[in-house]
Amino acid sequence: MSMPKATHIALACTALLVVHADVRAQSEAAPSETNTEVLPIVEVTVSKRRQKAIDVPSALTTVTQQQIENLGIERFADYASLVPNLVQVYGNSAGSGVVVMRGMYTGPQQTTNTTATYFGETPISSSGTLAVGAFFTPDADLFEIQRIEVLKGPQGTLYGATALGGLMRIVPQQPDTRNFDARVRLGVSKVQDGGAGFGGKLSFNAPLSDGVAGLQVSAFGRRDGGFTKNVVTGEADLGRVDSKGASIALLLTPNKETQISLRLLSQDADTNGPLYQENMPGTGTPADGERGFSSVFTPRYKSHLDLAEATVQYESSLGTITGSAGRAKPHVTLQGDYLTYALALPALGAATAKGEQDVRLTKDTAEVRLATRRFGAFEGLAGLFYTKEDSSFRTTIAGLNNAGNPVAGPGANIITSTPAGTYKETALYGSGTYYFADNFDIGAGVRYAKNKQDYTITRSGLLGNPPLVALASEDSATTYHLVGRYRPAQDWSLFARYATGYRPGGPQTNPAAPNRTFDPDTVKSYEFGTKAYLMDRRLGLDVTVYHIDWSKVQLNALLGGLSVMGNAGRSEVDGAEAQLSWRDRALMLGASFGYNDARLTELGSTTAPLLGAAVGDSLPGSPKMTASLFGDYAFASTGPASWTMGATVRYRTSANAAYSVLPAANPNYVMPGFATLDVRAKVEWDRYSLRAGIDNVTDKNAVVAYSTTRISAAQPINSVATLSRPRTFTLTLGASF
Repeated sequence: MSMPKATHIALACTALLVVHADVRAQSEAAPSETNTEVLPIVEVTVSKRRQKAIDVPSALTTVTQQQIENLGIERFADYASLVPNLVQVYGNSAGSGVVVMRGMYTGPQQTTNTTATYFGETPISSSGTLAVGAFFTPDADLFEIQRIEVLKGPQGTLYGATALGGLMRIVPQQPDTRNFDARVRLGVSKVQDGGAGFGGKLSFNAPLSDGVAGLQVSAFGRRDGGFTKNVVTGEADLGRVDSKGASIALLLTPNKETQISLRLLSQDADTNGPLYQENMPGTGTPADGERGFSSVFTPRYKSHLDLAEATVQYESSLGTITGSAGRAKPHVTLQGDYLTYALALPALGAATAKGEQDVRLTKDTAEVRLATRRFGAFEGLAGLFYTKEDSSFRTTIAGLNNAGNPVAGPGANIITSTPAGTYKETALYGSGTYYFADNFDIGAGVRYAKNKQDYTITRSGLLGNPPLVALASEDSATTYHLVGRYRPAQDWSLFARYATGYRPGGPQTNPAAPNRTFDPDTVKSYEFGTKAYLMDRRLGLDVTVYHIDWSKVQLNALLGGLSVMGNAGRSEVDGAEAQLSWRDRALMLGASFGYNDARLTELGSTTAPLLGAAVGDSLPGSPKMTASLFGDYAFASTGPASWTMGATVRYRTSANAAYSVLPAANPNYVMPGFATLDVRAKVEWDRYSLRAGIDNVTDKNAVVAYSTTRISAAQPINSVATLSRPRTFTLTLGASF
């Protein structure tokens, strides 16, 4: 049932009233930036102009470089749990999985993104419907990262397709053109009842010409110990991740108006074995013991990312002109035990089937935009965007015998299928803000985008009919936003925002499906929020409430063992988010809370019954509540060394793994809620630091994603429960020069 508009207004007013009335009385002069007892003013560029985070009229979470250092953040999962209503599901290896914001996820068969991801100015998530972008979770190394900006709610006006739930932007550190510095970090780790890990990171910055050119180079290598076991082969400490990478950046400032940035990045991760255990179908009971699975072979997973970008900024009399060009090349290889096909084809005489998915994308983008200065009461933004994606998604399924070797005859190639093709999109966008007064303004924006998709699918094997298919589709979309902002005081902002977003439609790949194409899905979002600094900027507060209408929801299911895509009717999402921060000389605290109720309100699709979906079902994967609390305390120092201690608590409630109607090939399982605790201590002296930490102190074996992949409900196939990392001990030595 749709939430009444009066309820939205009441929720918004309730949230806004939590800001104490005396905020208006605070001094308009900000506390000194050198004062260590106040929260720092964070500037962001996620709205495509530089502004204070408190002035962005949208829900925004910023993870700063200091937080990355203090909390020992290494990977996506470390910071995702600090962001309200942001989770990763179906991630059985490093660099894989689906990024879900505000519950906008339809189940383990979802193949396209609802959250867009950028590294700097370059998008690294795909938009094409057959590029299978949802299989890739960008997990960039964070050693030389300035901040992570997470902008929630549809961002169709500024960022276009697939930003239905929001946007995640990783902002790299820029080279310094005046100062030389170098940093090194060495670490070791040990997983409880699992493997050992180690790693090293190195970076240096050198001015090539004082104030004109700077060069930054960094490299890393890391092993994360594994913790799962294959009870058939006897292998243990699986899920071990070996990752490495390097980046080089050049910054040129030939004059005070011009800045040129060039960057190359390459990194990969190789995961030996999955991060899951097998459970009895649709239950929480391990089928092969805790953190165990059974297969005649051990799956491997690989992810790789190459990125190149060039950005030019010029400060003109009109404003900042930015031109950027980038190429992102993610490549993911996923293996899995596809027993379902061996059971469906008993004549093959196969013990199981080995499936491998090889997903490749080359995404070229170019953008030019003007962010104007403020002329009188008006400031504006206008831009032109173009992207071209060349993608391929090769799937092979082959029968194996009990020794893990390929079977002879037709079972050696159950199917080999490769959709490959091109997605092209051109977009024009613009927005403007009119200031009725210095503390009250209204903004609006619009984006028109047109895309064209051409794909060819080649198939062979037992299920490889028809052997060759050519597919094409075109569509266009107009997205827009309207926002009002009121600032009762310098450090207090209120906003109301209406925004839309879309995800492209495309051609149907399953020859047995009744629909040959499927439509774009769209969202409309209503959002109210407040941001404030209180108590002389020691306390920071950010509260948002929202309602989202999601129409023509794209659903993916299996029909005859092959993916089928279609549109459901509608889903609705209601939620609230709150973030607090506190700082004084000795203590730094942060807290976040998210409530999210995402549910299916209309069906109207051939795929919804295949998924076992019913009106009123919660969308799978995301908990209704998430929360985190972290803090660090600095002890008074009487000698050359300084000490800090800290802890992080992460919490999420239960979540459905699938839909409600039974029997179904993918039965629902309610993943239990859980909490984890991390503790840490750090000592710093001179140019050195030593950090010790224990993650998941209570060794919670938590289920973070859950799926059952069967062609029919009668097949005796275990479910797969993706797990949190066990208790892990870390020790890191750092030095700066």
